[in-house]
Amino acid sequence: MITESIPLTQLRPGQSATVVGFSSDIAPPCRKLLQHLGITRQITITLIRRAPLGDPLQLQILGSQFSLRASEACHIYVEYSN
Repeated sequence: MITESIPLTQLRPGQSATVVGFSSDIAPPCRKLLQHLGITRQITITLIRRAPLGDPLQLQILGSQFSLRASEACHIYVEYSN
């Protein structure tokens, strides 16, 4: 089993991964917002679907679903097994 760390935007619909961190160039207010949404290290996140034009992404964390712009999701790094 090989694990990779990739931006959340590279997941395929239906794929789950574990959050491992944020990019170093994320704005502090954006990082704080993501953490308030429950996006923290070691949490499992699932990409449910993408909007028809690819943005926003519909995500699920701990049973709650919400949408996030790709410009924000690209700062979230996840690890998954392929």
